[in-house]
Amino acid sequence: MGRAQRIIALVLSILAASASSSGAQPPPPPPPNFPEFVSLLDNAYNSRNLAAYGSLFHTDVKVYVDGKLVASDRAGLLALIQSEFDQQLHVRTLAWAQGTQILAMENVFGCIPDHIDPHVFYHACPEARAVRYDIASDMKIEGVSILRAHSAWNMHVGSN
Repeated sequence: MGRAQRIIALVLSILAASASSSGAQPPPPPPPNFPEFVSLLDNAYNSRNLAAYGSLFHTDVKVYVDGKLVASDRAGLLALIQSEFDQQLHVRTLAWAQGTQILAMENVFGCIPDHIDPHVFYHACPEARAVRYDIASDMKIEGVSILRAHSAWNMHVGSN
């Protein structure tokens, strides 16, 4: 299944879940203080504070990108995040929460400085990704599932 199909399947499953939950009982409440939690993630990421970012995750966090396990612990996650920091990436997040999950749409964009380092790859094209954060009872993130939409957007743009 291609990325575009996975994105459509994700959206349809979210819509189906919300439609089926509207009948019998109300959905579980969001994690306590989830908007502040999302702000902590964004602020740590955008200020390049790897320690603060890492402190929000369990040591054995599992990270999946497009269904593939890419990190099986916090050290692996932080290596991935450091590579994004090296590319001068920033995020803007719109998030919803229900039960023990935070669903986020992240707009990832690059920042090209005035004085370009020829040894650094700068990411100037915006990218969208859907992220599900699984929150444990101690309010640490124990699982991250990322679905990148960049290829889907490029297919749409390329067809014009």
